[in-house]
Amino acid sequence: MSINKADAYLRQAQADRNAASALGAQDMAASSSGKAIFMSHAIAMCQQSVEKSVKGLYLLFGYEPRRSHTVEKIVMSLLKAPAGSTRRNPGYGRIATLFSTDFRASIRALCDLAPKGKERDPDQIGRNTEYPFVRGNVWRAPSDIGVFREEELDKYMRIALRTVHEVERIRVALKRMEHLSEVKK
Repeated sequence: MSINKADAYLRQAQADRNAASALGAQDMAASSSGKAIFMSHAIAMCQQSVEKSVKGLYLLFGYEPRRSHTVEKIVMSLLKAPAGSTRRNPGYGRIATLFSTDFRASIRALCDLAPKGKERDPDQIGRNTEYPFVRGNVWRAPSDIGVFREEELDKYMRIALRTVHEVERIRVALKRMEHLSEVKK
């Protein structure tokens, strides 16, 4: 059996979301003792699950995503797709609903925590989920206590869950339509 690339992206998105949940649960249990160290990792997995969900959705519509953190560009491409492609597809309404202006802003906030690289952040001052950064002339590790708050983790977990869940619903609807069109032939 050949594995569809979009489905592989979506399975990995679900696995990343599950990893975020497991890491987040560990941190919530440890936070009362002040030893929560996995919050940055859990948030990074939330970002990865959103990114892979969006890229999987992009693949479902026949587009090829770049291997970079271009979530916002992909979402905008899906929303601005030519009339003959995504817009005529019944899944488009769900895409437009999922990626409302407010939800895109939430996704952007999450994706902004992905490292930017030396080219975009040469002084390493941007708070991120993977690499040490400078804050107030002090080097901080993303895993340091207090760099991320439980409220942020809760928010990003909800964003990841909603994205993974809704993209899966779109995938199922598209597969159902594909099956119906094959039956009609």
